[in-house]
Amino acid sequence: MSKYEGLSPSSSTQVDLEEILPIKVASAHPQIDEDGTVWNIGTNFDAKKGYSYVILKFDKSNPEWSGTMTLENGKVLAEIPARHKHAPSYFHSFGVTRDFIVFIEQPLFVQDENRNGCGGESGSLHNSLKWRKTEMVYFYLMLKSTGEILPVVYSSEPFFFFHVINAFQPDEKYVFLDIVAYKDADIISDLKFSHIERTDHVPTATPIRVKLPLHASMSNCKIVVRKELLVPETTLEFPRINYKYMGRPNKYFYALGNEYLHPNRILKVDTTCGDITSWKDPGHFVSEPVFVARPNSTNEDDGVLLFTLLSASALCTVQLVILDASDFAEVARISFRASGTVPEGFHGIFVQDSDEHHRY
Repeated sequence: MSKYEGLSPSSSTQVDLEEILPIKVASAHPQIDEDGTVWNIGTNFDAKKGYSYVILKFDKSNPEWSGTMTLENGKVLAEIPARHKHAPSYFHSFGVTRDFIVFIEQPLFVQDENRNGCGGESGSLHNSLKWRKTEMVYFYLMLKSTGEILPVVYSSEPFFFFHVINAFQPDEKYVFLDIVAYKDADIISDLKFSHIERTDHVPTATPIRVKLPLHASMSNCKIVVRKELLVPETTLEFPRINYKYMGRPNKYFYALGNEYLHPNRILKVDTTCGDITSWKDPGHFVSEPVFVARPNSTNEDDGVLLFTLLSASALCTVQLVILDASDFAEVARISFRASGTVPEGFHGIFVQDSDEHHRY
């Protein structure tokens, strides 16, 4: 992986993750608490025990440079054994609430055929992935304060996911987990160029909610939970929220919608009533919307959305669009012409010098 000292791209150095932390790979989406604490989950391998999922906590390390974390300051708070000793689950993100880390073990597994901790290394990761359609999704809760894994395993009917929208505790009785879910893992193979060249169709995902009950009397039990549609049938991906509401009840989230293979709409979803606001510019494709809150704002949607706009015909042109997040009115648009074709992007963050911590 690449390590950066500050924000300059020229400051990057290559770091071997395994030499610093007891993990082979880590989630692509670490989560950051308001105090700057960083959480992540990685996969570990032991020759006797097999694979496990390691929950990591990174505290502030340099008081002279606010918000800085170092890998060396990471510590293991908990370890969850993989359900299959030699086949860990593929995971891309996880949930964080006020009190808990939520890990989701979905039935897409990395088959380590040599049983040596090098699953996927002999060939492509894609060739090592196996979807087990008859297996359930498992959910685990870890107490952030102690590292204790609750002695209960939640499960639901199978689904595949990349992105958690948000997780929160509406009261002392439940943890709510909002996820963008696919019915299975076909999206992995259907995003291959060989498939896209033959069709404009790829599997679509819908936002769901899973409610995990909290009971003081629960001990060494299994609970089956039901997934619910968060809003009426709507296909979307790349969800973002006002990150001040990470781990707290949120009313809105923003996402990409598509009428074709490529995303061409920006969506605002009201999770309380199911209303959806949509923005698009015909003939253009959009990137993941990044929410930037207005300074000192009190309303959840008081801010702007930043995203790029690519033309289906002018391949060397890219535009930065700024929308008012409350009503989707266009605030500004800036056009750039590049020296070559501009590709579509994935994730991004907004960084300002006054941030105490660089969050999403």
